[in-house]
Amino acid sequence: MSKAWSDIEASGSFMRATNEDVFNSYVSGTTTSGTAVVSSVDTENYIAAMVTNSIAFAADTAILSIDSATQLTMSANSSLTADRVEFEIEVRTDANLSALYKTEAKEIMYIDIVSAYSNDPDQSDLVDDISDTNEDYLEMTLAYLQLAMYYRSNPDAEGSTNWTREQRYTKLYNNAKDNFRTLKTSTSGAITTGRIII
Repeated sequence: MSKAWSDIEASGSFMRATNEDVFNSYVSGTTTSGTAVVSSVDTENYIAAMVTNSIAFAADTAILSIDSATQLTMSANSSLTADRVEFEIEVRTDANLSALYKTEAKEIMYIDIVSAYSNDPDQSDLVDDISDTNEDYLEMTLAYLQLAMYYRSNPDAEGSTNWTREQRYTKLYNNAKDNFRTLKTSTSGAITTGRIII
């Protein structure tokens, strides 16, 4: 099935893999086997529906409700009775990550692709053709741009983590953008790419 530009979407899992310390969070609490309640946990930064990863719960168990400042209820019962059970909580789901600045980033990237080939902005057929043969490359490149835009919108002082990441993702995007003119159409085959994990 052919892919059009409208189908191109950054991978939330790829964006998470490069930024686990930002988009995931770690907390510990007390669990009791057979119940969904987690106590002695700091719930300040969490909301219902966030997905968790813990040895105490089945995969993809989510927070059902925040009951108090120190207690939450999960969407499934715990299989473990223990204190200080560690939880990895997805602060943003893969869908949330994929949506970060998606519209703005795609507008910028579309213009950059068209500019690599022509000054005529009405090149939707060309961009669709390029999308069909270079899906992985374009989705990786879109992820770089969305992450650059995310860190740019959360500025810190020069040399800070956010500043450094914004610079890094901007550079990765610009490097990928430099290759837009070499992207192949369906008649000439796709370029070979590798995903870069930072």
